Amino acid sequence: MKTNKAVWISGALSSGELSNKLGIRSKYYGHDWEEPTHIVPKEPEKVLRDMQRQSRGGDLQREDFPEACYVFDPERFSKTKDFFFLGGFAAVKGKLAEVLASVNLGTGGLTRVPVFEADKQTELPGPFYALTIAAREGTFCAAESVNLRSIFSMEQHGKELWRQFADGDDQIAVTPKALEDGPDLWVDPKLRSTLFLSETLIKAIRQAHMKEGYLRLSRCRVVR
Repeated sequence: MKTNKAVWISGALSSGELSNKLGIRSKYYGHDWEEPTHIVPKEPEKVLRDMQRQSRGGDLQREDFPEACYVFDPERFSKTKDFFFLGGFAAVKGKLAEVLASVNLGTGGLTRVPVFEADKQTELPGPFYALTIAAREGTFCAAESVNLRSIFSMEQHGKELWRQFADGDDQIAVTPKALEDGPDLWVDPKLRSTLFLSETLIKAIRQAHMKEGYLRLSRCRVVR
């Protein structure tokens, strides 16, 4: 059953503005607290793999995300949007978190991560959530899209992976499968660092009267 009339993409996953110098550092399971600095630390190999899995729609467990975070620069952290990053993991808070909790995330979901003040003991009210994002194959249509760059090709690598640079509506094409029942937020494994949003989710975001410019939204073109 087809329920959506439109599909949108968001470039938030690749936005440096949403991840750069947020004034927050993390503690991962089995590791010490990161130092309070804006210089991005070298993450453990497992953490880097888990970050990549998140962006591809992998099934992450609680211990794959930061155990906790702390804010060492409150002024910078106060400027974070409702979509931001906790230790390199896409995360949400505020109105956006409330909206996502109200829609169908499929195999995705919200994992609460405690965020403390600089003393690492006083928890900020939040709540703050790391995202698990569902994966849906066969929704992205590279052949009918523009402003793409090929990262891997079937001819040379035996797999297909693209990066998009859409700066307007109708540049990224999706198949009719993207209109079918399914999660309201997902990634297609063939398109890097791009979130797909259903019409249901877009309507919920707009009904919540939240600012959405930082999400870098563009409407997709459906290939019939």
